Amino acid sequence: MGARNLLLLLLAALCGLALGLAPAQGQAPTVDVVLTEESGVYVEVRDALREELGGAAEINVVSAAALEGGYKSDAQIVVTVGLKAFQAAARLTGKAAVLGTLIPRTAYEAVRSGAPDAGARGISAIYIDQPPARQLNLARIVAPGRQKIGFLVSAESAGMLPGFRTAARDQKLSMFEEQVNGPDDLYPALRRLLMESDAIVALPDSAVFNATTIVNILITTYRAQDPLFGFSPAYVKAGALAAVYSTPRHVGVQAAAVVKRYLAAGMLPQPQYPRQFAVSINDTVARSLGISVDDEATVLEKLIKAERE
Repeated sequence: MGARNLLLLLLAALCGLALGLAPAQGQAPTVDVVLTEESGVYVEVRDALREELGGAAEINVVSAAALEGGYKSDAQIVVTVGLKAFQAAARLTGKAAVLGTLIPRTAYEAVRSGAPDAGARGISAIYIDQPPARQLNLARIVAPGRQKIGFLVSAESAGMLPGFRTAARDQKLSMFEEQVNGPDDLYPALRRLLMESDAIVALPDSAVFNATTIVNILITTYRAQDPLFGFSPAYVKAGALAAVYSTPRHVGVQAAAVVKRYLAAGMLPQPQYPRQFAVSINDTVARSLGISVDDEATVLEKLIKAERE
């Protein structure tokens, strides 16, 4: 065999060897999923992510405490579940992009503004709160005679109000606001608000709506015959008239879609509200308030239709 032919055979063998090694070298991308807690809704989002991503990525589940303790991420993207996890991931240094889930819009904006190299790394979110127009559409569909919508806010949620003002104007609803500057302000502000409005929309504001205050708020609004629209099924079960919300699975599926696009194109989308949602209605409260309400499936259908119009 001539030297030329031998050289060609060796080159072909080397190429074949390289091609044989390629799958081993082309490892699946890595995604860190950081949980605020390993329980409840947090693990439901994690499970949906795992299911949706399948074999598209290697998933490492990490606790927020581990990040705070100095965990070094080698992942291409970090998906956080809950506010504590997002705060810890935003402080990380490195190249990994961060996608936050189950966080209010105002909290996301506050954390992102203080994150190092946020623009260079890429930080985005899927908010826990629903878009203002969707929440007001719910109030308008469930209680169409209630045109004066009240909001009880603190400094934590005041940044949400401009979006609601725009949505209220578009839907020809009157909007009333009362500021809560401290615990002693809460009930005087609520009483003033109930004199002005005929329905209350609760916002995810821990300074106003929390385990300590919610029962008295619900009792006070009920006595005033003003329905309260909550932001979770738990609030509806406790006595709110209705809520529009996204399930942990809704959020996990949407987050998985964002991750897939990021791994394919290397860019995160702008922060976004949940796309899929559900409705919860308290029929007992509706009857007590003299409000005739459609079933949840019908209200959900009307809400979806309103968004398409």
